[in-house]
Amino acid sequence: MHAYQRQYNHIAEDILQYYAEQQKDGNLILSPYSIISLLLAAAYSTKGTTSEAIRQYVAGNTGPEAFRTWLKKAEKVLEEGDFLHSADAACVNKQAENSITEGYREQIHELFDAELFAS
Repeated sequence: MHAYQRQYNHIAEDILQYYAEQQKDGNLILSPYSIISLLLAAAYSTKGTTSEAIRQYVAGNTGPEAFRTWLKKAEKVLEEGDFLHSADAACVNKQAENSITEGYREQIHELFDAELFAS
């Protein structure tokens, strides 16, 4: 198993375990892939210790740039196999629109080929 896959699986397990513990009753539907991708976008659009903490959590010892490249390759393979369909837009709450940095918008576009809009 590739180091990136181990890191991805570790994060996905953390996310699923956390939300399963929070959601004692009812169903839970979430996408670790989407959450990891958004965390990576946040890491590239923040600075200082916040950016470093997110990058370390997401990429671990593999390095954020290499992990990001692997994630994009994995997305292409999944899309080619008709296993993954991703949206071409991301929506944020209108009240939060002014707090979104241009760097985050660029990361959403680069990672997902999507546009960020407020509603």
